[in-house]
Amino acid sequence: MTNESFRAQVPRGAVTLRPEAAARRRAVEGRLLTVFREWGCEEIIPATFEYRDVLAPGMEEGLAESCYTLTDRESGRLLLLRPDVTLQIARMAGSARRGALPLPARYCYTTSVYRYEKDPIGRHRELRQAGVEILGVSGAEGSAEAAALCVESLRRAGLKEFKVAVGQVEFFRGLFQGQKVPREIQGEIRESVSKKDDAALDRALSRSGLPRRAAEAFRLLPGLFGKAEILARAGKLAVTPAARTALGDLRRTADRLDAYGVLPFIVFDLGEIRGFDYYTGVLFEAFAGGVGTPIGRGGQYDNLIARFGSPCRATGFGLDVDLLVQALGHQGLLDEYAGADVALVGRRSSPRESLDTARRLRQKGFRVACDLDGAGIESAIERAAAGNVATVVFLKGRGGEALVVDVKTRKRRAVSVRNIEKGLRHG
Repeated sequence: MTNESFRAQVPRGAVTLRPEAAARRRAVEGRLLTVFREWGCEEIIPATFEYRDVLAPGMEEGLAESCYTLTDRESGRLLLLRPDVTLQIARMAGSARRGALPLPARYCYTTSVYRYEKDPIGRHRELRQAGVEILGVSGAEGSAEAAALCVESLRRAGLKEFKVAVGQVEFFRGLFQGQKVPREIQGEIRESVSKKDDAALDRALSRSGLPRRAAEAFRLLPGLFGKAEILARAGKLAVTPAARTALGDLRRTADRLDAYGVLPFIVFDLGEIRGFDYYTGVLFEAFAGGVGTPIGRGGQYDNLIARFGSPCRATGFGLDVDLLVQALGHQGLLDEYAGADVALVGRRSSPRESLDTARRLRQKGFRVACDLDGAGIESAIERAAAGNVATVVFLKGRGGEALVVDVKTRKRRAVSVRNIEKGLRHG
């Protein structure tokens, strides 16, 4: 391998964002954080790495296998690159002294998580996430707040075509109440419902020993997808007290979502049971036109924080920022990228005038790139066009005049250097 090819290599699943992509990601993150704060969330910045044994109590098997590990040089203990922010917040909340964490608490973040994907084609191993965790708000209230905030976040990010699918994992779990179905067959039923595989579901149900009504409820579960009206159909399938309780919770959540004014963006999916061992109630996924995978996931996880100490009700969601940017691009909703506002071209022989002018423009809010290499006006315009700079200001160095050039139209006009900011604003 030559030195040149070695330098050009990037690890699989890693990506460096160039200015345009970086600006778009930052813009979306800024909008999301604004909404999170408007809803009373406090921003946290989680540690980049943590002790593996400290996070282990809250980690599901699949997540544990995807972690990047390294060794602490001082203690020899294994460290993890941040695999999941919810885990870190759960650790923080669960290990807090009783009474030290005021509840309810609402936290938000934008950060990267690191997960090993065996085949990262089309995906990164460093994932950019923005999310919210709501602690100490119970049941339907917390679930509805999280789902409504998810909707509002996507809407304010600029997305037009999207839906949030809301389910209730306890409804599925409740249909097994009072039945001695082997765990293996329960798993087959769960997988078949999740994949909406009718043939596999029939095979699993035939071996389950479930009563006819319960088996029929499972058989119809994958089709319970749509607007709030499907909750009435679900009521006919709630054949156990536990299923009826779960459905009641989902109905209360739907009522709250209606009060939040977000029902037009919501669909209900009783066959949505991913995260079966993690979530404890309402769960949801966000889908956007132009992206084949969910751009966000969330739900209620009341058992997680107790694994780190004190029990606490919790719900939250995370958004994949780069998938959100991709969805905005597919829907033609990304802002046009711009580099600096002004490329200011001065003379080598008199840099003070150029630097003073640049300083004054920056104080007025302009983004200014100062070029003192004595470039000609045509060369400066071409460089500005390549760098997505809107305007070139060429200081003539005589009579206190400057030439202002609109890079897109190539229109030129002379202005006074003393009043140059007015000339730029009205140009």
